[in-house]
Amino acid sequence: MLHPVKRPTGKRLAAAGGTAAAAALALTSGFLGLGAGPATAGGNHPATTTTPIKHVVVIFQENVSFDHYFATYPKAANTPGETLQGTATPAPAFTAAGNTPKGINTLANAGLLAPNNPNSVQPSRLSPMQAVTCDQDHNYGAEQKA
Repeated sequence: MLHPVKRPTGKRLAAAGGTAAAAALALTSGFLGLGAGPATAGGNHPATTTTPIKHVVVIFQENVSFDHYFATYPKAANTPGETLQGTATPAPAFTAAGNTPKGINTLANAGLLAPNNPNSVQPSRLSPMQAVTCDQDHNYGAEQKA
C-alpha cells in the first residue's frame, strides 16, 4: 500500500522558507563582502620585526620529531668508517652550507647534554646501520584488513 506524500502547509511552510532565506543570506553575505574588513590584532599597530621574516611554518612528517632532523645540525657526527645501510659504500659526510646560521639551538649549545641533562640516556645520533627503527605502517590497508 502506498502512502501519499504530505506537503507542508501553514507554519511548517513558513518556517522552512524562513530557514532557507536565512541560510541563503548567510552564504551570500561572504560573497558580497558584508562584514568584510582587515583583521587587526589589538589595534592598528603594524607588526615590526628585526628581519623581513614575520612568520615561519615548519612541516614535519607524521611521528617524526624536530630532533630527528635537526638535533646535530649544522654539525653532524660524520663518524669515520660509517657505511650506507646494508652496503659497504662509505656514508657521505654532511657539511652545512657556508651561509648556515651558527647561533642556533642545538642539543649542545642549549645545555641539553650531560652534565646538564639528568636523564640516564642522553640524546644521540643514530648511525646509518641503526637508521631502520621499528615503527607502525602508516598506510591504511593493513589496519582496514585487521
